Amino acid sequence: ASGVLAGVTMVDQWRITSNFSGSNDYLTANWERTDNPASTILLTGGGMTESSGVFTFPSTGIYLILATTRGYRSSAVSYAGIQIEPTTNNSSYSNMADGFDSVSSGGYYFHASAQLVFDVADTSTHKLKIKVSANADTNFTGDSSVQQTGATFIRLGDT
Repeated sequence: ASGVLAGVTMVDQWRITSNFSGSNDYLTANWERTDNPASTILLTGGGMTESSGVFTFPSTGIYLILATTRGYRSSAVSYAGIQIEPTTNNSSYSNMADGFDSVSSGGYYFHASAQLVFDVADTSTHKLKIKVSANADTNFTGDSSVQQTGATFIRLGDT
């Protein structure tokens, strides 16, 4: 069988390991592959690689990307969230999926997520960045043992 009928051949999960503050920033540092003992990561044929926030796919195919973020503010913010920004030319990245939340008053947490199905036709040109965005400086959370801000990559099948 080919395409999606061939079945999932890769599941890989990455996360940011520490808290950070920002308002419109690519996540370029503190990435790690999830390493919890309870995690089940399927890497048939290899997993994602990350360098300075740029994710490279291990093989061509149709991928489902799930990105999530969590954070808090000391005052209200009208939006805070996460964006999935792929490129198909290894140069120009653009928002293709995003999710936002708001904080009504200080001390409240928010959670936002985005999802994208991406056809990786060429691993040298089709890559991806994750970006957080808010209308004011916002605290985003990361942890080395809990998935708070990060992404999950699932290869659904052949392109």
